[in-house]
Amino acid sequence: MKRVVLLRSNPVQPDPPVEKIADTLLENDLQVTILAWDRSQKKHCRVTEQFPNGSAEIVRFGIPAVYGGRWTTLMSIIRFEWKIFSWLIKNRKNYDAIHAFDLDTGLAASVVSRMFKKKLV
Repeated sequence: MKRVVLLRSNPVQPDPPVEKIADTLLENDLQVTILAWDRSQKKHCRVTEQFPNGSAEIVRFGIPAVYGGRWTTLMSIIRFEWKIFSWLIKNRKNYDAIHAFDLDTGLAASVVSRMFKKKLV
């Protein structure tokens, strides 16, 4: 079974584009994990969310920040980048492809996909 990681810089609660792609991947018998940034929390959490065609694990990194904070959120953005970069390296044997939805998730995804020859969308 192929496994895909979706990266998003919001908490995905709800996020229709991410949910639609996750559900389509599940419909095609792919395993889905979603990495998300929860700016309103300080703790990380893992939840399993049900979609019409199956379930996917969502890993939310709790790193406080405000949307559109520019320079005030720079350190939070760097922490989030580091968290997804570390997660992707640590779990590199648990996925086959990476789908980055945002520019700030694309940087870490691009580096890791080249390091470990993973497919990148």
